Amino acid sequence: MLRVACTSAPPSSVLHRIKREKVHGHHVVVLGVVCASLDIDATTTQRLLLFVTLRDLLSAATRLNVIGPLESAKTLAQMAPLAESILNAKKDRPLADAHQSSPFLDLVHATHDVLYTRIFNS
Repeated sequence: MLRVACTSAPPSSVLHRIKREKVHGHHVVVLGVVCASLDIDATTTQRLLLFVTLRDLLSAATRLNVIGPLESAKTLAQMAPLAESILNAKKDRPLADAHQSSPFLDLVHATHDVLYTRIFNS
């Protein structure tokens, strides 16, 4: 995503600096920086994040053979109106409201690299 965005950004932009210095960051933050640098408005960026998240969840379900690829595509299309309504209801929330908590998943995630059998190797 960053590499592609750099093709349309001027060499002095923050995108080139991030790429040149190999700065690492959370996907959501990188997505926000890339979209802001390309003058993509906040609502479109939020819609993109929501779509990518739904797509990735369905992709994981497909790789686990919980759902087939055609059913996955159908489900994504069926969820579009719900996703849009959630976006419209939540898009103007203040940054202070952004949070999540899942201590158990955090603990399990920390042991993934030492498991004998991994579900996903990526």
